[in-house]
Amino acid sequence: MVATPMTGLEDEGPPSHPEPEFPIPRTGDAREIAACISWLCSPDARWTTGVSILADGGYMRATPPARPDEAD
Repeated sequence: MVATPMTGLEDEGPPSHPEPEFPIPRTGDAREIAACISWLCSPDARWTTGVSILADGGYMRATPPARPDEAD
């Protein structure tokens, strides 16, 4: 989860909401997402193509999406 007006955490410091089940055990900060976007728009990313960058604090690693072949 990222601290934004939509999540109701914008006025609070993200570290005040621990998320111990995730690899990075805290709520994300919108500035961290902005930093990722800024890098993608910079000359440093000029060789980056066709990639998905997950800026989710490890959420997808802790809770991978269900795959049809793994259904009970």
